[in-house]
Amino acid sequence: MDVPQRKTLLLLVAAGLLVAALTLVSRSTRPPGLPPDAVHRNLTRNGYCAPCHGAGADAPLRDRHPPKDDCLRCHPVAG
Repeated sequence: MDVPQRKTLLLLVAAGLLVAALTLVSRSTRPPGLPPDAVHRNLTRNGYCAPCHGAGADAPLRDRHPPKDDCLRCHPVAG
């Protein structure tokens, strides 16, 4: 194998590894979906989240959580 072919092969391998790494990182940082339990199963509006996940509730969100009024945008309903 001559030098240009070897460089091309190394470039393709590096590009493949980069794509694989970016895919793994993007999947690991996705927010979790809603649990498939009775409480969350039929959730259709964001307003239903605040009683349990608002400040002072049983399961409040962390302070660093992004905007807290559009839950279903990031957390899909389990199907």
